[in-house]
Amino acid sequence: MSEADDSDRRASRRRSRDERLLVQIVSAEGAPELAGVTLPARTCDVSAGGLGLWLDRALEPGVRLELWVNVTGLPGKFFLCGEVRWARAVPPDYLHGIQLLPVPGDDLARWRQCFE
Repeated sequence: MSEADDSDRRASRRRSRDERLLVQIVSAEGAPELAGVTLPARTCDVSAGGLGLWLDRALEPGVRLELWVNVTGLPGKFFLCGEVRWARAVPPDYLHGIQLLPVPGDDLARWRQCFE
């Protein structure tokens, strides 16, 4: 599926946001050495169900991430989990589409209230 196909099916409105955060790779099929690696990242947009994420390397679709997102103007950080749905090179970085996934103890319900 291409990025364009994915955006055509988007269920919630995206909002442009440039927030800095750290992401930790939970699992990466085919690259188990990446599990536990923490990477600096930036958001480019957010929605109730996902976000656009800039990283300095490409991650394959299916990679699972934990994210701690501090959103300017909102109290506290959001603990979220997500999965890479697509990635593309936009030199010098890589843009990723992240679908948020519910896990026990996350802040997904609060996140959705803020971005629906």
